[in-house]
Amino acid sequence: MVKKISSKTVADFLRWQDYLVFSPEALKSTPRPKKLRGKHVPEDLNDLTLGQLMQLQTIKDEKGLFFKAPEVILGMTPAEVLKCPTVPFFGFINFVSQELQRIVAMWEQCSAPPTPEQLEAGILTLNPGPFGVIDTWALRMGFTDHNEAEKTKWIVVWQCLKIDADKAAYERRYQAVIERKTKTRR
Repeated sequence: MVKKISSKTVADFLRWQDYLVFSPEALKSTPRPKKLRGKHVPEDLNDLTLGQLMQLQTIKDEKGLFFKAPEVILGMTPAEVLKCPTVPFFGFINFVSQELQRIVAMWEQCSAPPTPEQLEAGILTLNPGPFGVIDTWALRMGFTDHNEAEKTKWIVVWQCLKIDADKAAYERRYQAVIERKTKTRR
């Protein structure tokens, strides 16, 4: 006789996941819940601080996302996470994954493609990672403590860096126009 196992909480799911017959694709289509264990789930992650975003971006696997995302976004403890109902919890995890993908795509807009001269000089060897963003912001704002930079909403930092990237791209185009006109006059 086969006993039907129902997975009502995250703890149940983690305990029985190797024995459950379920469709991962069905879980991936679960929508964002409005609340999770009484805590409001935001509509997007734009209100996270730079420090919180960096914490989320260090997550390497799905299991890490199970515990770190609710901690960072909702202030939940691991014990609270294990008591979450499974289906809404997967909706939350899907929401966080989609938001992180959106945010990564936004950050990619902040970097202008390197010039041939920059490539020749080895710009691709410079990769300061998340700390580089925090350091850049701290320098820009005159913070002597990087923790102050981490308290800034990431969207504000992104907007400023996007403006910088757009301005740099304009300067490159402007310089090319000046060079072209100078050559034409000769």
